[in-house]
Amino acid sequence: MSIYFPQSPAEWLPIIVPLAAMLIGLAYFLAPTAMLRLIGLTGSQRHPHATGEARASFAGFPFGLGLSSILFGQPLLLMVLGVAFALAAFGKAVHVIADGARMMLVLIRVVLVVVLAVVALFQTGFEPPQFVAPASGAGWAIAVVAAVTAAFGLVCLALPGQALRLLRLERAADRPAAHGELRGLVAGFHLATGLSVLAYGGIFLHLALGICWAAAAFGRMIHMLSDGANDGYNWLMLVANLAMAAVPLAIVFGAI
Repeated sequence: MSIYFPQSPAEWLPIIVPLAAMLIGLAYFLAPTAMLRLIGLTGSQRHPHATGEARASFAGFPFGLGLSSILFGQPLLLMVLGVAFALAAFGKAVHVIADGARMMLVLIRVVLVVVLAVVALFQTGFEPPQFVAPASGAGWAIAVVAAVTAAFGLVCLALPGQALRLLRLERAADRPAAHGELRGLVAGFHLATGLSVLAYGGIFLHLALGICWAAAAFGRMIHMLSDGANDGYNWLMLVANLAMAAVPLAIVFGAI
């Protein structure tokens, strides 16, 4: 079995944005403390080990959605990635304007997510949403998972301070505006994935939803094993992450 690498710019173009999303996810997974320090976040005083939360909540959806786009090669998944980066750009703009986060690093990251959104959506365009009520119990089960996913993204966008407390994180003392960091990638990817499943449906989006939550669950398991976070909170969150992954994956593969 040989591994095929794209040979031309035309072949590379559809995977540039998915690869970028996966690299962002990998960075949060492999170096959670350093990545959170970069954006001005840290573990709370009672839970300093909570920086490892980045392995789950920050890494899972960028990595999972990027991986799904590459594995399945569906234009719709690339479009969802573009929407995720566009929503992240919107959240970052709110972060800059409303939270006063005007550091050069923040502005550079705004430009980066805008560029990634434009590159993805330039290739796919934007398909108008088609919200249709599910026709079966299995469809409703996936819709509930998607709605919870989108709701978490909405909380991160509208109430980032409360979302930070839920994740047991806090802003660094020298970064008073950093609480708004959740408005960016975390909000954008959860919102885009959840709303897209509700708007378009289909087996590939259902698979992507399950893969994203499975990646988050895997990140949480490593957090618990490696970061001294083997506590009741993380066991509860792990069960929730696994359940959110299991529902769409089991339905797609006919297990339930």
